[in-house]
Amino acid sequence: MMTNVLIIEDDPMVAELNRTFVESIPNMNVIESFRNVEEGKKYFRQKNADLLLLDVYMPGESGIHFFILAETARKRYPSDLDNRCR
Repeated sequence: MMTNVLIIEDDPMVAELNRTFVESIPNMNVIESFRNVEEGKKYFRQKNADLLLLDVYMPGESGIHFFILAETARKRYPSDLDNRCR
């Protein structure tokens, strides 16, 4: 089963490094990469990803903000993340 990855990273070199790393792992596929949260939000509303690689420090909205929006869109609570990480 393929794991679909969405990358949101404002630094093109880091985004490419992330893409190269992810695609070197069997059954991992980068479905799209965006340089800002606004572009990522538009895409995420139409297509879901199994894994998000998010830049925490970006101009404007951060990857953390995107994560909160994604969790809300999927009708999950922030405490779900704590439970999944244990």
